[in-house]
Amino acid sequence: MVTEHKSPLTSSEIGVLWFQYMGDTMLLCVEKFSAAKERDDQVRSIYQDTISLMEKTTAQISRILLSEGIPLPQGFTDNDVNLDSPALYSDIYHLQYMKFNLNLRMAMTGLAMAESTRADVRKVYHDLSIAILDLDERTTSLLLQKGLYIRAPYITVGERAEFVHSSSFMGSFFGGEERKLLAAEIGTLFSNIRNNTMGKILLTGFSQVALSPNVREYMNRGVEIANKHIDIFTEFLREEDIPTPRSRIRVLPILRLPHFPTD
Repeated sequence: MVTEHKSPLTSSEIGVLWFQYMGDTMLLCVEKFSAAKERDDQVRSIYQDTISLMEKTTAQISRILLSEGIPLPQGFTDNDVNLDSPALYSDIYHLQYMKFNLNLRMAMTGLAMAESTRADVRKVYHDLSIAILDLDERTTSLLLQKGLYIRAPYITVGERAEFVHSSSFMGSFFGGEERKLLAAEIGTLFSNIRNNTMGKILLTGFSQVALSPNVREYMNRGVEIANKHIDIFTEFLREEDIPTPRSRIRVLPILRLPHFPTD
């Protein structure tokens, strides 16, 4: 029987494992806090299963790195989250955030899989991809069930396929005329508005409980950047009379923020 030669980890593999470890230990803090405050049993169940998955993944990554004599990153721990703090966000936002987070994790897991060749590393990301897809299916189904899923705009499509014959199709940047947005462009603009709105709300909550003035300023700067991007992307859709998701998203997450001194 032919056995695989276990080669050292490549730089790409070390990079994706390091990034995964740091990201998962940070998200464990966020999701443990969210699970502790969540009142909906179905949403809490998804959070708890996600927490179990991340704990399993970080343990697997730890074994791989340590077996190669690579020191573990200084990730986040339970000391970095206070589970006794008041809730920051509504149950609705928790579910929306879970969907947002799973979308990011699907993209990053696919990239990590593509950058990995060693069997044990690929096994981690293969199993992780399947588990994330299952969690995303549960989250999407629950959002649809509760009437909370935010869909991209519907559009009218042409009756036949058309071909591009000139680089002017690329628009004024390449010397052409402005044209109507493509379906893919509308979808990208929509996703960016939605993602920036989710991030803005997350940063708003963090900024109001941060003890460090520098951290609060950093978070508030993130809110300003998100607002700027939302305005720019929304204007593209408005120019073509395409419904924008901004107003719909804004009312879904309801912040429940305690008062903290600003000094």
